[in-house]
Amino acid sequence: IEPSPALQILKDASSAGTPLESRQDNFDALFAVLQTEGINREDVQVMWDFHTASQDSLHGPMLSLWSQALEITGEDGPELVIDEIEAFLSESDDPEAAVHPHIAYRIHAHITAPRYVRESEPAYDMVGWILNEDENGTVTQNGTMEVPILIGIPRSAVSGTPQTLLSFGHGNFQNRTEGLELDSTGGCGLNGVVPCRESHSRMYDTYGYTYFATDMLGMSDTDYDTTIPIMLLDLSLFPWLSDYLHQGMLNRLLATRTMHRQFGTHPDIVELGVTMADTDVRFWGISGGAILGGSFAALSPDVSRAALSVFGMNWV
Repeated sequence: IEPSPALQILKDASSAGTPLESRQDNFDALFAVLQTEGINREDVQVMWDFHTASQDSLHGPMLSLWSQALEITGEDGPELVIDEIEAFLSESDDPEAAVHPHIAYRIHAHITAPRYVRESEPAYDMVGWILNEDENGTVTQNGTMEVPILIGIPRSAVSGTPQTLLSFGHGNFQNRTEGLELDSTGGCGLNGVVPCRESHSRMYDTYGYTYFATDMLGMSDTDYDTTIPIMLLDLSLFPWLSDYLHQGMLNRLLATRTMHRQFGTHPDIVELGVTMADTDVRFWGISGGAILGGSFAALSPDVSRAALSVFGMNWV
């Protein structure tokens, strides 16, 4: 096999002034490695090199954020703050009454999470969010942020059925309400023909699941309306998505830890008469929530079972 013209130039170290010049030092180092294995430079006929990702480069930043955050919040996670409890009647003749056949309470709550992103430099009159790295590439805290949590308690809970927590992962460019769309009678799927909005809550009621969800920052509805269109014009801005997903994933991990450790004993929940089953958290992700769900379930020690629905393929 005759060496290619490009490889011959690199073997001869005669790349100065050619497009190969920038690769000469790298190939010289490779020839040196081969020489230690007894392969002379002049005998090389074909060679190539490529880089594979290390576990640290793939998982290091996310694992670091998760570890740092728990050191700040404590092992039980940030404090669960309940902001509003909406009650629903099972039925009523009053057209103004809040009625739902399967959900007894819809709760708006929040936690305060450490923030590890900062605003990017402006591009196309827009700013995104990127990891807050120092000069050594270490991600550091940049204040805190409020993370809304939507909670749905099914009617079975008030009739005495012990509840299992179900963390929900919404689809691409949706939000935390997708699995608890109580104000919609519509469906999903092609042209909305599947009445899944109500069937979701019927499942929670039937099997004793208390729903909770956060927005997945980086792939939520607000990102679709702001940074995503700009990023598609200029792929050098891709960290606006990938970096912000780190914060979104951390927020979901912390919310899950908080719900697991604090929800069942929160005074407001005890007052409602809700009891919790002695189980770990379950996770259900659909579409984009399923794609990210594998990573989430692997990262969260609070989740013991995960269902990943209509996810297509993994891109994380």
